[in-house]
Amino acid sequence: MEAVPVPLDGQEIIVKKNVFLVILLQAAILIARVRTMEFAVGFLEECEYLPGYYGRDCEHACLPGFYGLNCVHICDCKNEANCDAASGQCICPAGFHGNQCEKECSAGMFGDNCHQLCDCERDPATQ
Repeated sequence: MEAVPVPLDGQEIIVKKNVFLVILLQAAILIARVRTMEFAVGFLEECEYLPGYYGRDCEHACLPGFYGLNCVHICDCKNEANCDAASGQCICPAGFHGNQCEKECSAGMFGDNCHQLCDCERDPATQ
């Protein structure tokens, strides 16, 4: 049998001339290359129309700590606050306020964005 060179990943391997085997091997190589390209293109495609999501079809929500188109921006919030995945606006935990949740509530205030007024009786022992 005659030997035939078959390209494989930039190199050539020598295969005995068996037409079926050569065609099958070349088909397998072509399929592997096509699948590799499909994966690469799918990975590189971006969500171009929905802030707060990423993926080819915007099918994945941003992970905590990230926001914007394709989730490429990092949230800049303090005191363990999360941010809105679309806008990046900080969502302050109870007891904090400010653009970055950097401020504690003033004395006598509490709750979400420090909007609630304390209605506490003073300890008689401290009066």
